[in-house]
Amino acid sequence: MSQEPVPGRSSRAEGAGAWPRRVLVAAVVALSLVAASPLARYAAARHSAAPSGSIAVNLASGPAGTTTQLSGTGFPRQADLQGNQDVFTFDGNAIPFPAIVPCDTGAGFGFGQACSANSGVPFQIPTTAQPGPHTFHLQITETSPGTPPNVLVDASATFVVPAPPTATVAATDTPTPTPAAVATMTPTAPTSTPTPIAPTTTATPTATLPGATTTPLAASATSATTPTALVTAAATTTPTTAPPTANTPPTSATTLTPTTTPNATPTTTTTPAPLTATATPIPTAQPTAKSTTPFVAIVRPEFAHNVVAIALHTAPGAKIHIDFRITAVMGDGSVRQVFGTTRDGLTNALGVFAVNLKIGAPGRRPGKAVLTIRAVSGVGVQTVKRTYLYRVYG
Repeated sequence: MSQEPVPGRSSRAEGAGAWPRRVLVAAVVALSLVAASPLARYAAARHSAAPSGSIAVNLASGPAGTTTQLSGTGFPRQADLQGNQDVFTFDGNAIPFPAIVPCDTGAGFGFGQACSANSGVPFQIPTTAQPGPHTFHLQITETSPGTPPNVLVDASATFVVPAPPTATVAATDTPTPTPAAVATMTPTAPTSTPTPIAPTTTATPTATLPGATTTPLAASATSATTPTALVTAAATTTPTTAPPTANTPPTSATTLTPTTTPNATPTTTTTPAPLTATATPIPTAQPTAKSTTPFVAIVRPEFAHNVVAIALHTAPGAKIHIDFRITAVMGDGSVRQVFGTTRDGLTNALGVFAVNLKIGAPGRRPGKAVLTIRAVSGVGVQTVKRTYLYRVYG
């Protein structure tokens, strides 16, 4: 007959010197808690650190289609581990993620030509970008099985597309042309003068009758333009004997004078064509409005990161010269220049120029920084000068 084991007691098979089963289970649980405590402390410490690092662009502004250079610095060592969740966006749209490398400047890990903003990873601003600010955002999240995600890097940079300038032209009154006076000529009709014709005298012959005493008739004169009239001569005869009847002259003579009407000479009248004077107004040259372009400079000194960001706007194609110097008081009380650099360039078609000046002041001794910007264009020479207190904290 078999005997059932009593709960809470060990069986006989365990033997007198064997450990109870419950004691072994408790020991295993305790060892697990002791072994897990360092991991728990590491996870707690890992999640207690805030995200670090920053990203920058060498051109802070420009028109759509501009190519800028991107770089990042201050990333933690875990940023280049495999399995991290990497997100890099421009205005919320994903762009290629750069390779994370150690920075030559010693500022942790980063990307872009050994973490230099002046020669980083190129990125072209979309041609459809509207005027205004646009944001680059980079985030690196560390993920491990059994632990919550840990954000290592969360950094942003801004690029501004300026609005195109609006040219203002002053209104100019248009002069009203004054027509010249029109001269009117009154034509004078020519007058024809007739040439007189001298009259011609024609002699009239006298007839003599035999046995009679004749009385000559006076000759009659006629005009050349008047035809000769038919003339019958009258004679008085005194006979000595009985007059013959056959030779009896007529008792009287009749003179017929025809009437001649001269042809009228026509009078020619010449009427010249009227003269018309045309007034042609002389146009007045329109004055050309001279546009003036303001000179605007935005300066952001990042002395803690050894960078001075400069963005300016003036006339398109202007020659830009930038001079940056740092002077400091030395230990012997003298003032010396500890750093100096210059940069030259041209503004683009919209009159924009941007650059990041790299600072390499040895020892980071506090002093005075002087920035001078000069622009030479068609409107003249424009100069901006700024003075800053150079001091690096931390």
